[in-house]
Amino acid sequence: MQGSAEYQLTSKLVRSWHLDAQEREALPEGEAKGSLVIAALVDAAERDGWYPASWRPNDAFDGGLIEVVPDGTYQVHWKVESGVGRFELLQTQAYATLREACEAYASRFFGPSIDGIPVNWHR
Repeated sequence: MQGSAEYQLTSKLVRSWHLDAQEREALPEGEAKGSLVIAALVDAAERDGWYPASWRPNDAFDGGLIEVVPDGTYQVHWKVESGVGRFELLQTQAYATLREACEAYASRFFGPSIDGIPVNWHR
């Protein structure tokens, strides 16, 4: 699965939130499989300790941040824009497994599509 062209495209989509037209056409049925989105999130967070890799809880962002905590748990930090250029921590949720954290993150952060590419959460 991880070595497949489809997984590689999905992983790029998860990392960069974008695929070019040719890459989009290469996705089967023009959609990303939810199972591959989750797998790519797990791989990215395991590798970097964070997803997105360059974000941290004190950074200015609107959305979610997955953290691999040294104690073996996983957290998802959710922030919202509370004013022009001001961001506030809305909540931090703890998870026992990285997969659970990634599933919660993906459904809330990505929703039905990533960069206009539909995500089929049933596949």
